[in-house]
Amino acid sequence: CGVIWIVLLLLTVLLLYLVGSRLGLGTPFPSQALDNMPPILPESALDVVAELDTPPGNIAVSNTNRIFFNFHPEYHPNPTKIAELLNRTSWVPFPSLEFQKSIITCLSMRIDSNSRLWLLDFVQHGMAGSPTLYAIQLTKTPGQADTHYLNYSFPANVA
Repeated sequence: CGVIWIVLLLLTVLLLYLVGSRLGLGTPFPSQALDNMPPILPESALDVVAELDTPPGNIAVSNTNRIFFNFHPEYHPNPTKIAELLNRTSWVPFPSLEFQKSIITCLSMRIDSNSRLWLLDFVQHGMAGSPTLYAIQLTKTPGQADTHYLNYSFPANVA
């Protein structure tokens, strides 16, 4: 019985050593080779699209150049979680301030080829409810209301 414990102890030590050596044994990651590399493009090649007080999370741009973004859920923004950029310094809750109440932690957004904005609310990794997929049909006409046409909550055994 004592031999089994010694063998298990040695295997545990070996496993810990292998995992530790793979992960660096607690040393910081080495400096990346790109640290001292000059930028590929000059600063003049960049266009500033927005200057926001709060950093955006994901960004999605429609084929009509409408720009949508969310605030990272860990940033704990004001009631607005998803926004549409109006100009360089201002934005509005998207699609409405009322809609923001249904979103808990949206961290994924994409626009498909049919001009639908897809949002995935993972509700704090499923801890605050069922993850929900939303789709909003975007209009091409400024000032015309966008249509929220889908929300699908995933069953607990799926997500």
